Amino acid sequence: MSFQHRHGEWLDRTTAHRSVRYDIVCSPSRGKWYLDASWSADKTVLPTLDELKALGARLLGSI
Repeated sequence: MSFQHRHGEWLDRTTAHRSVRYDIVCSPSRGKWYLDASWSADKTVLPTLDELKALGARLLGSI
């Protein structure tokens, strides 16, 4: 099996034994089968206001 689009992300997930969802769809009008792979994105921790200020970011307002 080989995926072209987002191949690196798919390979990272499968080699790390992380979950990947596969959907198999038949298109009788085209006489083809399609295999789609999907997974959830990793959660990103957002920086705090103090961390943004330390980077010199301009803030509209802060508490």
